[in-house]
Amino acid sequence: MKSRQYLRSSTSGLTLIELLIALGISSLIIGLVLPLLLGHQRLVKVDQARTSVYQNLRSAMELVGTDVRIAGERLEQRGGPNIFPIEIIAGEEGEPDELILRRNLLDYTLPVCDNINAGSSENNINVRQVGNNPPWNSYGECQGHPNQEVPPELLRWREYRDNHGGEVRVYIYDPNNQQGEFFVYDHDDQSNIQVHRESGSWENDYGVDNNSSSPQNLPRLYVLEEKRYRLNTQNNILEMIVNGNEDDKDKIVGGITDFQVRAIMDDGSEQETVSSWRSLKAIQIYIESVSEVQNETVERNLVSRFFPRNILSDR
Repeated sequence: MKSRQYLRSSTSGLTLIELLIALGISSLIIGLVLPLLLGHQRLVKVDQARTSVYQNLRSAMELVGTDVRIAGERLEQRGGPNIFPIEIIAGEEGEPDELILRRNLLDYTLPVCDNINAGSSENNINVRQVGNNPPWNSYGECQGHPNQEVPPELLRWREYRDNHGGEVRVYIYDPNNQQGEFFVYDHDDQSNIQVHRESGSWENDYGVDNNSSSPQNLPRLYVLEEKRYRLNTQNNILEMIVNGNEDDKDKIVGGITDFQVRAIMDDGSEQETVSSWRSLKAIQIYIESVSEVQNETVERNLVSRFFPRNILSDR
């Protein structure tokens, strides 16, 4: 038998010089391509940050704009000084502004048929009076008797309170001194002439002047919704405070560096405050955001105008 012959492989390995040349070429290619990849990655991150900032601005603007459009609902401005639907608090020397938007959530308001003294802790608020009790007997709204049925306005208030957990934050407003404050309305008594305030002391006086020769407007109770938009300059966060309750605070969007509000009037002028509801054409909102991404400053701003549609109901 013939024995098999094993042939040695003719394949030889790379020489050291060839290996060094290959490594050199690879390093050169990587050195050329890597900065391009890193630069492209940086541009993508910056572009994503710009898009994110712009989307945040758009979301915040739309939220504020929606509330501007419905401001003044059920807050008729005819017939004397009433709760003003929109208030702008201008910042000093170009500082961010504050925007306050108000609307009434119920068609019914309740008259305040009693005098309330500032500093007192009186918790029972008369919305009716019994008998011929001057000067309240001169106001038809204050006429009532505990043996009568619940007035429809008070009945609606009770239903609203029950549907909102048994407690509602409401607003008392005196058109005579144009002062008001929020308090918690938590229950009613059996007389059908009072609503009950949860606790605390009154900040202002409310009522009518018994010695006045001319009748004054009665203070009134409102199921008021008030939203205050302001910029927290320490944290650069646009905040919304609901019904004057600092504990009920929403953080709308972060990274905001400026918040400016102007009232655009029918004559085209811009004002720092709303001087006339019926002459208001639009509310202009300016929001600015600045952030740092990849050692680059990303700055965006947005300007929009919104029309409070409830102005039309008062013209």
